This record gives sequence, C-alpha cells and structure tokens, in this order.
Amino acid sequence: MKHYVMYAILLMPTILFSQIHNRIIFLHHSTGGNVYNYPDEGVPAWFSDYNATHGTNFQISDRWYPSDNNMPVDYYQEWIEGTDLDTLVSNYDVIIWKHCYPASDVFENTGNPDPSSTYQSIENYKAIYRLIRSKMDSFPDRIFIVWTIPPRHRLYGPSNGDTLGNAMRAREFTAWVKDTFLHEDGEHRNMYVFDFRGIVADSEGLFLRYEYERSHTGTDSHPNDAANNVAGPLFAQFIVDAVYDFESSEVEESFHLQHNKFYLNAIPALAEHERIAIYNVNGKRVLKATGSDVLYVFKMLPTGIYLYRKTGANRESGMILKTK
Repeated sequence: MKHYVMYAILLMPTILFSQIHNRIIFLHHSTGGNVYNYPDEGVPAWFSDYNATHGTNFQISDRWYPSDNNMPVDYYQEWIEGTDLDTLVSNYDVIIWKHCYPASDVFENTGNPDPSSTYQSIENYKAIYRLIRSKMDSFPDRIFIVWTIPPRHRLYGPSNGDTLGNAMRAREFTAWVKDTFLHEDGEHRNMYVFDFRGIVADSEGLFLRYEYERSHTGTDSHPNDAANNVAGPLFAQFIVDAVYDFESSEVEESFHLQHNKFYLNAIPALAEHERIAIYNVNGKRVLKATGSDVLYVFKMLPTGIYLYRKTGANRESGMILKTK
C-alpha cells in the first residue's frame, strides 16, 4: 500500500466506502437467475442481512437481459450498436453482466474477426469484449462486473465443432478474460471479473463439475442447487468487495495526486444532479447531499479534517480542512 502524510485516513473502516456505489443491477438469464435465487438464502436476502449487520444500504435488483439471447454478440448489439448501456449507467452504480452456458460452444477462428457476427469464436468474442471495454471506460464512475462463461455438461454434443474442442476454446477465452482483458491496454479500475467458471467447472476447467450436474445421464448444463448454494454467497461477497476496492482505490489515487493538499473551508461546487458524501477521520459518514444543500449543512459541522467523495459528471475526491 502506498504511504502518504495523511496515511491514517487511508485506514478508515470499510464502511467509509459502502454508500457511494449502492445501486446494483444484475443482468442474466437462467444460470445467473438460479445463482441469484440460490435456495439457501438468495442474493437479495444476503444483502439484506449484510446491510443490517454493517449499516450499509446496498440495493440489488436483477433483470432478464438481453430479452432474447445473452451471448457476447447480443451485448454488442445492445451496448455498442444500441444505447442500452447509457440507460443502465444513468440508473445504476454497479452493472453486472454475464452469458449463459451456450457461450461455451466456442468454435475455431476463421482469421477474420467480426464483432457483429453470431459466429462464436475466440477472435469474435475478443473483438466484442474490447469494444465493450472501451464503452465501459467511458463511464469511469460506474463499476462493471463480468462473469466468466459457465461450462457445458460433459455429455453435451454440439451441432458445430466438437465437445472437447469447444470446451478447450471456452477455457482459453476464460483465461484471456481473467488474465488479459483488464490489463492489455492499461488498467481499467472500474472493471472486475467474477470467475463463475472457476467455481463450477471441473479440475480441468472444461466441463461442469460432476457433483454439480443436475443429471449424470442427461445433458442439462444448468448447475444444480448444490452449485448455486456455493456460488451465490461468493457472488454476493464479490460484489461488496469490488465496491470497497473501487472506492478505496479512488481515494488512494486522489491522495496520491493531491498529497497533503487541503481545501480550506471549501466544498466543491455541485450541479443539481451531483452527489457528495463527507466522512470524518474515523470513517463515519457525516453528510450526504445533492446539489446546493451541501453548502448549508457543511457550515454546521465542527472544525476538523474531512474526506469527501463527489459523484456525477465531474467526479472527484479529496480532503477538506474546516478551520472555522
């Protein structure tokens, strides 16, 4: 961890970062829905318990999305050719997206990558993901979480390609998403990868784990309830960890840029649609307001050092020294 003059502020409790990005949407089809509603509790109930225990206000909802299929090309159509992502980021702070197990039918490359093609190949998948990554980069104050593609059942016989070859290519693409996607052209601090495949796949990362099969003689690739009960809590905790990580990295970057520069009696100007949260040095949020209301309330705070986070069109963070 980097060290700064005001290093103690960087060690504030995690609750410091729990209220800024709290509107969460999970976009999924059947596999994701089964994890979201895992039998032991379900992700919404998990978050209700977490909020009650930690004093947070995470609000999670889900949506069957896209309406037809949820292959990579479908996200290309909705987010790159269309404007659905613009709408989503206006309503949510955390956007989670995934594909279902048919995306693991990955065919051989043709040598002519085309992101608009429905042909499922590593080269087409990568072309789509790079375009989506660029789009997500344009919303730096939003958090994006993508799942790795779920594995197929070992007995499934594809209409194109072959069972083992397709699975090996799916594993190769998954490795690229985990190891390269977020780093090949710089860091993308607002993006995270939830390795669902790593949770439910066999030791080779090729097929659905035997004990997670719904049937050992059929070909249904939906993971069973045992798998969902394992993945569900891990998924929920991953969301929380991603939010904390993103918020803390933003604050650390702000300190790195500003060092020990203070704002004397100064609150950043806010447009009506912008929000600000102010915390004391113990990590307790002492103020959250929108627009011009913050100026009046800030005058009532005692003298001291405060940390602020502003979200909206002009995102920023920093420190305030209130002297009177």
